[in-house]
Amino acid sequence: ADLVLSQRGCALLTLATMFKNLLSKVGWGDLPSSFGFTVGEKVDLPFTWCWDMHKGQSKSDSSAVSIFVCGKKDLDPAQVMAAKNAEQISKSLRHPNVLRAFSSIEVESGFYVVTEEVMPLLSAEPTAGDERTPAVWGLFQALDGLAFLHTSGFTHGLFGPLSIFVTRQGDYRVGGFELCQKGLDTGTALASRRRVGPYVSGFPEPARTLEQGGVPSIGIDMWGAAVLAAYVFGSARSGRWGPDVRIDMAKASQDIPQELRKTFEELQNPKPLRGRSPIADATALPYFQKNAAVQVFSFLASLQIKSPEEKEAFFEGLPNLLEGLSKGVQTRQVLPELLAAQRFPGQEAAQVLPTILKIGVKLENDEFRDKVAPLVAQLFSMADRAVRFRLLTS
Repeated sequence: ADLVLSQRGCALLTLATMFKNLLSKVGWGDLPSSFGFTVGEKVDLPFTWCWDMHKGQSKSDSSAVSIFVCGKKDLDPAQVMAAKNAEQISKSLRHPNVLRAFSSIEVESGFYVVTEEVMPLLSAEPTAGDERTPAVWGLFQALDGLAFLHTSGFTHGLFGPLSIFVTRQGDYRVGGFELCQKGLDTGTALASRRRVGPYVSGFPEPARTLEQGGVPSIGIDMWGAAVLAAYVFGSARSGRWGPDVRIDMAKASQDIPQELRKTFEELQNPKPLRGRSPIADATALPYFQKNAAVQVFSFLASLQIKSPEEKEAFFEGLPNLLEGLSKGVQTRQVLPELLAAQRFPGQEAAQVLPTILKIGVKLENDEFRDKVAPLVAQLFSMADRAVRFRLLTS
């Protein structure tokens, strides 16, 4: 009996050792118990990178997150320094269009950064029916996030299609902060970007002319913004997306809307700033500011500071604005914003209902029953006569 127990003990010890070794290889073995997230399955990335990406889950509320893991074992000192910079920058930046980090930690085996649930832009498939519709709102979000970095004194260094991530709802987020810093040297960025940042063979590479005197340090970001625009509009024209899309910057202007071509050329060939903010200036162009998606989402993002009169005028005109948005944008992005009805008092919720119903008819029956019907029932149960009158006349 003692021999059997001894053999069982040895077997258990061997299994425990094997499990510990496995954890150490993937890097999870030295995570402290206080780490509030569970690391899940690995996500296939459409590019090579120092970081792996995993699905994850919050231990407190089981909400889905993304967990970026960078193991130190096979990195050179420059890559470790870049990964550490990315971890530190990620947790210090706060902006709606910058990838939101919930937590980060450095342990002996590597770095962990926990963010909102996202996927790489190059892995994000358009909603069915939107394959030929350029993601203008997404491009605006990415440029707006970059403009925030520049206003804060930072140069991103790796900005472009490979540094953009997309939320489940379809919003664009700026990530990839390995080189992000104030006073970034362009020569250093050009020399190290392939080694420390995400890389796809065949994607455009920045020209050495960006090192010339007179070119601002953010010139590398301006060039990256042009590449992102080429990807967004080029993939919509071709109906293809992902790492297999080939971007020819010499010919890309033919895919760019006429209103943006001058800006597109200027971004590719940065000149001295002379007090200008080229990326912020780009987001202020009429092409963006008059775009229906930009108008709708920009207003909803600043809803809390709008006056009752502004809200009423916006919600009254919203059904007409929807005509400029694709079905996918309406159901995937606009509807979730409007269904957050708890943000509105009863009168405002009733104002939003006609738009919700207009989008709701595009849903499958089950989706309508689950997402829209409860709000309608809630509003009709209100005792406020003004609300009930508006509902009955909607």
